[in-house]
Amino acid sequence: MLRQLLSPLLDFQAPHPPALATPFGTAQYIEFMKAESFLLSPSYARRRVRIHGVEHLRATRERGGLLAALHIGSFFLSGGALVHQLGLPYTCVASRHNLRFTPGNEADFWLGVHQRSESLYGTPMFYTDESVRKSLSWLEENKYLGVAIDVRENGIRNKEDRFSFLGQDIYVHTGPGRLARISGRPMLPMTILFDSRRRVHDLHIGAPVLAATPHACIQQTLDQMAPLVVTAQQQFFHDLLGMFATPHRVD
Repeated sequence: MLRQLLSPLLDFQAPHPPALATPFGTAQYIEFMKAESFLLSPSYARRRVRIHGVEHLRATRERGGLLAALHIGSFFLSGGALVHQLGLPYTCVASRHNLRFTPGNEADFWLGVHQRSESLYGTPMFYTDESVRKSLSWLEENKYLGVAIDVRENGIRNKEDRFSFLGQDIYVHTGPGRLARISGRPMLPMTILFDSRRRVHDLHIGAPVLAATPHACIQQTLDQMAPLVVTAQQQFFHDLLGMFATPHRVD
């Protein structure tokens, strides 16, 4: 009760996003996102994110589903907005495998981001080096699970297919589509982009996808994302069109 009474005041006092010069490029946005990760809190997630497509979440509330994302915008903040604005049960699947090939300070930073995100969601995240049974059990409880489409892990061969995105062929793993098929849950596109003029994030939830195959599921999800990200490619965490233009090689 005390928290409910104080939350409007706490939200009013939520910190502003870090400084970000306009115009900005990919490198500047990555530094912005890193700095912002230290500001993650319930009040920040409530006050600094506008959610679009809430009707799609309402339509799937009884069954939950997979929220499929690309590494664009402040992607760890997305789940915080869903939890603290809409009260949805949410966590995500993250990869820590590549951190073993990352310099110590950088690896420690991203482990810290994982910890701060778990605190924001109020529940532990799942990791790709853990049993997929954890993710399936979560979905079977009619909850929401964030999954990244554009992930490659060094030295690990994950099944990939060719997809069309922004007028180009890309090769990404089909794990999210297969998880949707096995669980029988819908996949919803989830894209968060920073509005540097208004200094707020816009979180876009697309229409749920229930496709016959994992490939179709991911392609239809990418089709919904493309119009949103086409003019915001400077907010990609990596060169998606370059990195994923050819299949992943595992030597």
